[in-house]
Amino acid sequence: MRKILTVVLATTAALGLSVATAGAANASTGSSTLHVTVSSTGTISTAHTVHAGLVRFDLEGAAGQSVQLAKPKHGASVQTLLADGMALNTKGDASRVERDFAGLGGASVFSGSDFWQVLHAGTYYLVDTAAQSLKASDVAVLKVTGSTDARAVPESPNEIRAVKDMVWASNPASIRHEGLLRFDNDATDYHFAELAQLKPGVTRAQVLKVLQTNGDPSTILAPHGADYSTGVLSPGTSQLSTYDLPRGHYALLCFWPDEHGVPHALMGMVRTIELR
Repeated sequence: MRKILTVVLATTAALGLSVATAGAANASTGSSTLHVTVSSTGTISTAHTVHAGLVRFDLEGAAGQSVQLAKPKHGASVQTLLADGMALNTKGDASRVERDFAGLGGASVFSGSDFWQVLHAGTYYLVDTAAQSLKASDVAVLKVTGSTDARAVPESPNEIRAVKDMVWASNPASIRHEGLLRFDNDATDYHFAELAQLKPGVTRAQVLKVLQTNGDPSTILAPHGADYSTGVLSPGTSQLSTYDLPRGHYALLCFWPDEHGVPHALMGMVRTIELR
């Protein structure tokens, strides 16, 4: 689970989810490619400039780390990003992050993991949300220059959407277990998407009960079940990423906190989905 720009919950940490290996699928997107390397301590190394337009973030480095792309509002600094992330992690206060930064997605770091985002001219930050602690020098500052072409994040047959305030769209009922995943945040709040493999037949009500009562996760999770997570997206934002998970029955969840620090999943942002 996440350390900076998202919340770490005892209930979800206790789930003991293992991580899937990302596939090496590539999209014919015509995008620029930015190679990003992440160390086990959270230091991100990459080029400092890229041309505006659709950018493919090619992630490499320590498995299990997670890269988040953020765009500062009103000139917010790297130090502000770290301070806001600390408030989120220690107090569950997401309001500062939402006030100061737009979330533009991301992905976990595995062999072949990538994500795509359309970037306009300006300054952006890349941060490892799985790092135990971070300093300013660990955050990569990316300058995007030039005019943006009209190319948007491509469509994918594997699509999940957040709608309304904190609701998952009921369709599709199933997606492929690997390939390219498009996540659209059409809701009014910040969200990220997490897929957690369940035992066959486990219902949404059973998942909610375990989360809301801090119940025994072994009653719902598949043994050695896989887990996959996108980065955090602001309302009205989309991302495309590679993924590779075992076929099976999954929970789709979001653990971003509301204004009171309560994760969305505990408030009902849960649905089941089949990976075929």
